[in-house]
Amino acid sequence: MKVRGTVLISVQGFIKHKFGFNKYQLWLEEIPESLKHMYTSVISPDGWYELDPALTQANIHLCKLFYNESIHGSWECGRYSADLAATKFMKMFVRLGSTSLLLRRAKEVLPRYYMPSNIEIGGIDSTSASFSITHFPHMDKYIEARIGGWLERALEINGKKEVAVIINKSLVSGDSETRYDLSWK
Repeated sequence: MKVRGTVLISVQGFIKHKFGFNKYQLWLEEIPESLKHMYTSVISPDGWYELDPALTQANIHLCKLFYNESIHGSWECGRYSADLAATKFMKMFVRLGSTSLLLRRAKEVLPRYYMPSNIEIGGIDSTSASFSITHFPHMDKYIEARIGGWLERALEINGKKEVAVIINKSLVSGDSETRYDLSWK
């Protein structure tokens, strides 16, 4: 399983933005040597990296150091990534498009950042939808949380209020998919 460098760069940005450069340096000291070399070198935004350790281990150490080992850190990192997407990569889809367009675009874009992966979108109505990852080798709870945070923030940026993202099925738990049930007002 591979992850695009842009995702790794967002981890760096999140830690620096949320906790400051000194805490980022502390995080670098905590991660394994192989990751330390990667995160202190130039990460190619278009390059492909092994999901584990590049993202999985980075998230584990992020959550351990800053969130008392809670996966909430990965969720927050996903929210930050959606903010980056809104300002740089998917501006017109996140801010200006309909929710249906946003989710269809996310379905197309996610496999460009996580390879191989497959996404399905369930029924979309005016206040809810489902977003399912049906293929994602080596899924872990940190990645599930990161994607959930991304979906939550993307819907908020899209103008939705009282957004709820609930993981009702999980590849990590042995289900055939990770299903995010989304609702908003």
